[in-house]
Amino acid sequence: MYSLLSRRQITRDKLPKLHDRMIMKLKALCNNAEYVSVTLDVWTDRRLRSYIGITLHTFVGDDLKSHLLSFAPLKGHHTADVLLAEFEKVINYYHIEKKLVRL
Repeated sequence: MYSLLSRRQITRDKLPKLHDRMIMKLKALCNNAEYVSVTLDVWTDRRLRSYIGITLHTFVGDDLKSHLLSFAPLKGHHTADVLLAEFEKVINYYHIEKKLVRL
C-alpha cells in the first residue's frame, strides 16, 4: 500500500536530495561542454522584489540545451557592480569562466 509523503519528508529529505542531484548533473554538463553561452535577466515582481536569473546555453551533440543555473533575489539597486558580482559567483561556482564565449 502506498502512503503519501509528509511535507516534512519532502522538504527535509526529498527536495534537498533532488537539488543535489540536479546540481551534480549541471556541473557535469558544464564540465563536459567545450563552450558555453549565458543569458542574464533581471526583473521585479508585483511586490517590488527584484530577482536575477542566469541561464546556460551549450550544445550537446547537435542539440542546443539550455538550463537555469541560478535564480536569486537581488538586494539593493540593480547596479552593474551588483549584477557582475552575482554573475561572477555563478560562473565561478560552475567553473565555466574559461568556456564562456557569449553573455
